[in-house]
Amino acid sequence: MDPSPEDTLGNIRSLIDDIVLGSVKTDVEARLEAAGVRVTGAIAESFRAIANHLGGEPEAHRQLAVVITSLVQSPYPTGALVNFHRYVETVGVSNTFLNTLAESEPLREILATVFGSSQYMADIIIRNPGYLYWLIERSTWETMEDLSSYKGALLKDVEKFDSVESKLNAARRFQRRMLLGIGVKDLLGEQDIETTTANLSDLAQAVVQVLVEIIWSDLADNKPDAGLPEAAEKNGFVVLALGKLGGRELNYSSDIDLIYVCRDSGNDAPAPYDKLGTRLTDALSSVTTEGYLY
Repeated sequence: MDPSPEDTLGNIRSLIDDIVLGSVKTDVEARLEAAGVRVTGAIAESFRAIANHLGGEPEAHRQLAVVITSLVQSPYPTGALVNFHRYVETVGVSNTFLNTLAESEPLREILATVFGSSQYMADIIIRNPGYLYWLIERSTWETMEDLSSYKGALLKDVEKFDSVESKLNAARRFQRRMLLGIGVKDLLGEQDIETTTANLSDLAQAVVQVLVEIIWSDLADNKPDAGLPEAAEKNGFVVLALGKLGGRELNYSSDIDLIYVCRDSGNDAPAPYDKLGTRLTDALSSVTTEGYLY
């Protein structure tokens, strides 16, 4: 018979005590199995590392046991522990934060689900620790996102910056945060697959539209050296989405397939729009310190 949740918590607390105090040369994997934990990979190494890193006062052991119990009940316990340890090493975890995790079941559920289900989303949180707090805000869960809301929020973000590269990096951060929000709602079963694909598609469309505006403005401001001739008009350039984006069926790993179409208003008409299209493609696909978009 599987141990009860109370027994599992007690066994994990006892194991933490023994590791931290060093009083027992214990077989971590065997004791985790006895506690009802599905043992995979290097789970013992990760468990020891977390216990030694965070195990301080006895009260911290109790809090840590509550947190670890949630982590090892995730779909991939080893991944959850490894990612939590990475998070701890990256940002540090105070007793206050540990207590918050121990007392907040919704926060533990988000952390365990993400860290134990999606490496991509775990990496986003580890790289951007503040996003974890954003995930527990009521507005994050209650706001119904669509193309208009994504575009409006992204425009507000990029308007805070002056240089084109800073604006593009703001767009990359925004897209990463929105992907995390969509993904967590998906993982926790808070929305269906149709809503998820629609959100992913609207987000990609909003990003492309805002990037066109950023690059167009830069070209227009810097003419004639790097910009647009007087005849060029912004509404003379159209981005057509094909494939999954065109069908509003984008998933997390989809490429976006785009065709650029420009107005034919003379022999030199394609030249400025070609420059716009080239820079748009580069802005979407270049790998930077803030990652890449699509």
